[in-house]
Amino acid sequence: MKESRRPSPYPGRLVVEPAEHRVGGGWRRRTFHLSHPALSSDERTLEVEVPEALAPPQEAVWGAAVCTVLGPFADFLEASLDYRGTVESSFEANHPSWAKAFQCLHERPGVVGLQAERAQTVALPSGRKVASTFTGGIDSWFTLLRHSEDGLAPRVDRVLFIHGLDSDHRSAEVRAGVEGLLRRAAAPMGVEPVFLATNFRRDFRRASWGYRLHGACIAGLAHLLCNEVSRLIFPSSSPLSTLEPWGSHPLTDGRLSNDMLVVEQDGFEFTRTEKTERVAESDFALEHLRVCYSGDGLRNCGKCEKCIRTKIQLALAGALDRCPSLGSLDARTVARMSLPEAWQLETYGNLQRECAETPGLQALARAIGHAVRWRWLNVGARRMLGRTV
Repeated sequence: MKESRRPSPYPGRLVVEPAEHRVGGGWRRRTFHLSHPALSSDERTLEVEVPEALAPPQEAVWGAAVCTVLGPFADFLEASLDYRGTVESSFEANHPSWAKAFQCLHERPGVVGLQAERAQTVALPSGRKVASTFTGGIDSWFTLLRHSEDGLAPRVDRVLFIHGLDSDHRSAEVRAGVEGLLRRAAAPMGVEPVFLATNFRRDFRRASWGYRLHGACIAGLAHLLCNEVSRLIFPSSSPLSTLEPWGSHPLTDGRLSNDMLVVEQDGFEFTRTEKTERVAESDFALEHLRVCYSGDGLRNCGKCEKCIRTKIQLALAGALDRCPSLGSLDARTVARMSLPEAWQLETYGNLQRECAETPGLQALARAIGHAVRWRWLNVGARRMLGRTV
């Protein structure tokens, strides 16, 4: 969904100043102070956490990572980036290409500029690994299965999870629980999980996370692992047939690559139905499926739109009864489901049609139809009342 926004009354520079390093509990915590007239109090501090054993010693890597994370947010403010520190030279050289592609994709004027005090080349070790971002959802499992069991090159050696994006990074209990879940999921696949943390999604809320921020945030933070990882595989959000402007997109993700890290999107040639069917072939993946963004981060609630949509897709694949992590599907719950986003009408219209054509799922098709019709009634009522849909 596109953002509802006005032009910024404060064009100019988003100033970013590196601040303190703190070490404790096996983590290196780094703070960056931001200055711009339009910032709220929450948006004046960016926090990043990296395992101490993996934290980059090169200051230029930190600069490149943070500027990558903040690029779309600076665009939202219609401001250029002014980083008061060192950035890696190939990142600085490649940044205009990403900025131009990002703004063409989002139909925005101008290009986000970048100014840093200096740039320098960074020497990196040989024999670095391949990582894939991993949350435990359908997209994540599909990419991991392709690049492990299915033998697609390159083979994934590491899976990356970032605390604070869909779980509470401030809670030690939640962090330990999520890490335990993902370690149990990763070990039999022969991959090693790597964890980072940030306050970026929690505190920088004015710009849309999905539409604008998430791709550059994840790829940017992954740069902090460049002494360990040379390549980041990013599971696609949508197939090519339905691509729209989004925070992660084939047009922009690859342009976040540089000499430190190659970033590539995976799986955009497959539909969500095809991805679900592949994941459904793995009982292990179904047992460890984690799709919910409405619960506590440790388990699927089974009731939110994302959980219900995934259960419908698994029912179409004939695998819902083998997915203990999500539970059963009740047609009455589907019929009462709220569909506030415009994109959901097309998505659930397609699911309704597929269920109607699948033996044994006609009752589910009727329930989806009821939810879609209720959404259209709400749209009509709001239009009659002159309210925003």
